[in-house]
Amino acid sequence: MGVVVDDQLDAAQAEALASWRSLHDPLSTIDEVSLVGAAKIATVIEGDDGATFHPVRFRELAEFISEMPF
Repeated sequence: MGVVVDDQLDAAQAEALASWRSLHDPLSTIDEVSLVGAAKIATVIEGDDGATFHPVRFRELAEFISEMPF
């Protein structure tokens, strides 16, 4: 993990990212930079276990960010 999540996200975003990742990307197939970028702009929602992101939309956003040429 090259990105320090705590420095870039607020508490709700960090909680949502950790929750989403444990449920929808447990093998860490999406790179950390793309996930943090997506977490900065995605809407945090309330899931069964607390803050999270929409399962499909967040993945699509993170994958879109990972394909950007920068």
